[in-house]
Amino acid sequence: MKKCLFLIIIISLAGCSSILKRGDKDPMKKVLSGPDMEIYKITEKNDWAAFSYGLFYKNLGIESGNAQDGNKYLNQAVVYFLESAGYGINLDRIYFQLSETYYYLKELDKSLDYAKKAIQIDKTNLTAYSRIFNIYNDLEMYAKAVEIYEDFLKIDPDAIHIYFVLGEYYYKKLNDFKKAEMSFQKVIEISGRTSVEDYYRENSYFSMGYMAYRSKNSVASIEYFTKVRDMNHNNINAAYMLAVLYMDVYDLKKSEENAEIYLKKIPDNLIMNSIMGRIKYINDSGDTIRYLRAVRNDKSFEGLLASGLYSEIMMKDDEAEKYLRALIKYRNDYLSPHVALAKIEMRKSNTKGALAEYITSGVIAYRNKLYAKAREYFNEALKIDDTLPELYFYLGRSYEELDNLSLAILNYKKVNDIKPSIDLLIQIGYLYFKKNDFDLSFKYFDRAIEMEPENSKPYFLKGLSMLRANKYLYAEVNIKKAISLNEKNEDFYFYLAIVLEKQEKLDEAIQTLEKAIIQDPKSARSYNYLGYIYADRNIKIDRSFILIRKALEIEPKNGAFLDSLGWVYFRKGEFKLALEKLLEAEKELNLSKSPDPVVYDHIGDVLERIGDRKNAVNYWKKSLEIKKDPKIEEKIIKIEKARD
Repeated sequence: MKKCLFLIIIISLAGCSSILKRGDKDPMKKVLSGPDMEIYKITEKNDWAAFSYGLFYKNLGIESGNAQDGNKYLNQAVVYFLESAGYGINLDRIYFQLSETYYYLKELDKSLDYAKKAIQIDKTNLTAYSRIFNIYNDLEMYAKAVEIYEDFLKIDPDAIHIYFVLGEYYYKKLNDFKKAEMSFQKVIEISGRTSVEDYYRENSYFSMGYMAYRSKNSVASIEYFTKVRDMNHNNINAAYMLAVLYMDVYDLKKSEENAEIYLKKIPDNLIMNSIMGRIKYINDSGDTIRYLRAVRNDKSFEGLLASGLYSEIMMKDDEAEKYLRALIKYRNDYLSPHVALAKIEMRKSNTKGALAEYITSGVIAYRNKLYAKAREYFNEALKIDDTLPELYFYLGRSYEELDNLSLAILNYKKVNDIKPSIDLLIQIGYLYFKKNDFDLSFKYFDRAIEMEPENSKPYFLKGLSMLRANKYLYAEVNIKKAISLNEKNEDFYFYLAIVLEKQEKLDEAIQTLEKAIIQDPKSARSYNYLGYIYADRNIKIDRSFILIRKALEIEPKNGAFLDSLGWVYFRKGEFKLALEKLLEAEKELNLSKSPDPVVYDHIGDVLERIGDRKNAVNYWKKSLEIKKDPKIEEKIIKIEKARD
């Protein structure tokens, strides 16, 4: 009955308002009649009636268009709420209403006090936490605001909307990107296991993308905004950011794709038209002018750049040069202005100026991995002067980046013909090594050694070539010579240990790895290699365990190291732990797209030991698919014979 009365009172607010204006002492008696009046008479002296009066006057105060009347009603609400509190029933609700009323009276200290009292009684009262949060926000006490919501998360650790609000506050108010990202990641984690609207997850990725952008982490920013686009293809703001980000790293194709998406919705956007104009200009597209024309009258940097490029296309060279020369004083790393200036200088027959601009264009394109464009600009420069070794060098680098080793070698040789260098001889030798052309590799390393016999690098690389050619004794001799010239290089000791192990010189290999660790105490690979040697030969297992755990402290997600740890557990007879770590190793190596036949072999051994022979055979077969091994084939034959 009390709830019924409360609803009647709230519904009747409009009528009560007009009665109050006439000055009636008890508006309830004017509004209620019949059975409702009897209920009111019965309850008018109890806590519910006082609480209802409080709600009534509070709502009148909030809705009042007159500040003086509003405060009068709100103060009357306080009187009734305090009277209701005197009964000692439902205090959490009464204290919250007092907090709300004092908030509207702008008595924030009292509002905070009563909200805290409400929470002391009911720690799950989110509305009370939110009132405190909003007060601290109004006072610009942002650190205090987030503290109150952090307290609520101790009560409800899956409150996804609270994590989201905290993420926004850490990011926008406190500039604490680390805590903001932790909060947003928690939103994403919760959304993956509960049914919530996509809004929280999508906007968490968006905020993390923008934080990464502000932190100049383009890779992470692109990853986050791509996830936003994957979730919601209609989020054109994510397309905008991706267009900007991909342009920053000169991924012209993806930048263009996202700019087009944005421009379909907002065709007049200055930045997107500017980006499209730059891309089209670099690619010599026929519709370049369309985008430049949309921007060129703007007085911004983008507008001036568009004006310069537009004028160059229209062959208004003096006007174009004026804009472009001014712009590169501020952004010398933009590619399109230098390409435009090279064309202008060529038309003016200023070959020296054109050469400089083509070289600059080529270097910018190369640094931004536009290798085809880089070669185009360097070849234009070669038409002007084919005696510059730098041009062939960059051509060689661009071909090497694309793994076209033959053309890389050809250009490096041209550089060396013009300007001989030990570094070039070493590089050419190294590329022949990568091509498995060991005879030519040895030839160039020997030429480098002849040029600088005290340089350790050619000896070391010749040793690596010998190792690849399975000439282990010669590899040992050359790497040891490198160590005699440079005793501080961990690389030298690590690869010498490999050569020594190949020759079954186990004690010497172990000593060499100990020296590698001395040279680089953070060399995870040396810790792991030494630990694995012990584990594989089933010796010094405790020492092996310590070494491999040390490697994993440095690189906890390294699949090869996890395999080593799994193998140690196998040697210790702890098969459950062994299988757990080996399966983890398999997962990590698959994620990096580098499956290892040794890991599959080890998993097979563990499965066979615990009696799961069927799956053991499956893993051994997976190992053989990558690399043939007679020992593994024998294991399979043995199991299959036992079945028969």
